[in-house]
Amino acid sequence: MDQVALQELRGAAESGQGGGHAATVLQRAIQLASLDGPLAAVREQVEALASTGPWPASEAAEHLLMAGGKAVRPLLTLLSAQAVGGEAEQALGCAAAAELMHDATLLHDDVIDDGQQRRGREAARVIWGNTVSVLSGDLLFVAALQVAAADGPAGVVSELVDTVGQMVEGEVIQFRHRGRWDLDLATYDQIVERKTSALFRWCARAGGRAGGGTADQIEALGRYGRHVGVAFQIRDDVLDLTATPAVLGKAIGADLAEGKLTLPVLLALQERPELEPQLRRLAESEDRPDLAAIEQLASAIRATGSLTAARERMDRELQLALAALALLPPIPAVRALTSVAEVVARRER
Repeated sequence: MDQVALQELRGAAESGQGGGHAATVLQRAIQLASLDGPLAAVREQVEALASTGPWPASEAAEHLLMAGGKAVRPLLTLLSAQAVGGEAEQALGCAAAAELMHDATLLHDDVIDDGQQRRGREAARVIWGNTVSVLSGDLLFVAALQVAAADGPAGVVSELVDTVGQMVEGEVIQFRHRGRWDLDLATYDQIVERKTSALFRWCARAGGRAGGGTADQIEALGRYGRHVGVAFQIRDDVLDLTATPAVLGKAIGADLAEGKLTLPVLLALQERPELEPQLRRLAESEDRPDLAAIEQLASAIRATGSLTAARERMDRELQLALAALALLPPIPAVRALTSVAEVVARRER
């Protein structure tokens, strides 16, 4: 990867331009790291594993996979292998496991959240029902563990099992607080660390293991993945209040309607606690979400300045991620991880 290309990536990442531009930069990073072939191999493996299960669970999984996706987790896994001096091909199994695990959680999340859309299409649960969507996700969980066991280096499967446990714990804690207004920032952090950040951390560590990294390098990559994952979730929180359905690929204000206290909402309530009754009415309504009420509440939250505070927290997480990378040699893959993290955290979907 030449210096001009790296400067292009860095400058584009820092520009904070919109989602289409970010996607272009992400694709440029893939090309410059020569990952088109490995990512295509990962996708082929994921699709093959998803289609081997019994119908209709396999059909529901294929429906989700055919909608596309950013493949951020497999990309970070492959780049992490390269970052320690290995080859991307050494981490193909771990990258496939990462994508299977992520897709499994999406199938389950849509059931938990009564999701109607995913990646711009009807959610699998809308077409096949909740039972099939849950079972389809279960099959993908099993496939992820199997491919990690078959193709991953020692240690990645036990860490993946621990990661799944953390993800489930995070989901349970979030569910326990849904529609309640006693969630504090410490508990929010606990949810994000488990539900979202844990898988990013596993991807980076697994890639480092597969690439033959030292213990210190794997630890550094794990810290990078952890902080990127937190930044990724905060960006999701912000987009729930700022994006459009056409760009985001799912309903806007969904977290508000479900009674989820995301970071901008928590920060807004600290400044304007009188917003709580509006949040409560919206979350407790048994009718279809009132889009006008959602927009009115989102506008009130935006007016508090909580989005700016959330973005500042996201930027701090990014700086911690980049500090972790500073412990690795400044080779092209490490620089690509830097730029990709910045683009991902500024994405529009």
